[in-house]
Amino acid sequence: MAGQSDALLTLFSAEEVEYVAEDELVEIVPNMRMDALNLVCGDFGPFMPQIATPVPLWLAIALKKRGKCAISPPEWMSVGEYYSVLLQSCIVRYSIMVCTGLSSDIYSTSD
Repeated sequence: MAGQSDALLTLFSAEEVEYVAEDELVEIVPNMRMDALNLVCGDFGPFMPQIATPVPLWLAIALKKRGKCAISPPEWMSVGEYYSVLLQSCIVRYSIMVCTGLSSDIYSTSD
């Protein structure tokens, strides 16, 4: 969902976005040993202590609540990435302001 426009996100309620996001894969670092889980949505594991393993967000949250793992934040959640997105947003807003100001100057000039 991260790559979609804000206009498309408004088509969905917060509950619908949450439901879709639960299937997003995240990395966990288990603190226990366990065989692979064969689930309807796929096979996950095997789980070895201190070895990162991708699992769906809902499974990561369930294991975290039971104290069985730590969830590694995705790369897009890093501080550097946040500042990059913030900077891009500011550049776009500034560009829109400049272009809007220029277009009003063009239309207001009389020949």
